[in-house]
Amino acid sequence: MQKTILVAEDEPMILRIIVFKLGMEGHRVLQAKTGPEVVENLKQEKPDLLLLDATLPDMDSFEILQNIRSDYGLKNLPIFMLTQTHEPWQAEKAMELGATQCIVKPFKPTVLAKQVRNLFEST
Repeated sequence: MQKTILVAEDEPMILRIIVFKLGMEGHRVLQAKTGPEVVENLKQEKPDLLLLDATLPDMDSFEILQNIRSDYGLKNLPIFMLTQTHEPWQAEKAMELGATQCIVKPFKPTVLAKQVRNLFEST
C-alpha cells in the first residue's frame, strides 16, 4: 500500500537520496526544504509520516515538532527526526518533544527504508 511521506530536508544531496530510496519503495514522497514549506504541506496534505531535519535553516524544527504534537489533527502523525551525529542533544530533545524515532546522520538509505517499512507494518 502506497504511503505519503513528507521529507523536510535542506541538504539537496540528502533530500535526493531519501526521495529516490523511498520512491523506489513505492511511496509518494513530498519535499520541503524550509519550515514554511513543511507547514504548508501539512495543511495541504495528510502525510502518513514526516521526516524532519533537526536543523532547517529558517525555522526551529523543534518548534515545528512541538506544534504538530499540540495540533489535534496532527498529534498522532509519526515523525522521524533527522539529527546530527555531532549534536547528541538533538535526539534527546526530539524524543522529549514527541518524535517517534530519531535517525542520526549520516545514515544508510537502506536502513532508513527498513525503519520506514517497520513503522508502516506495525500500524
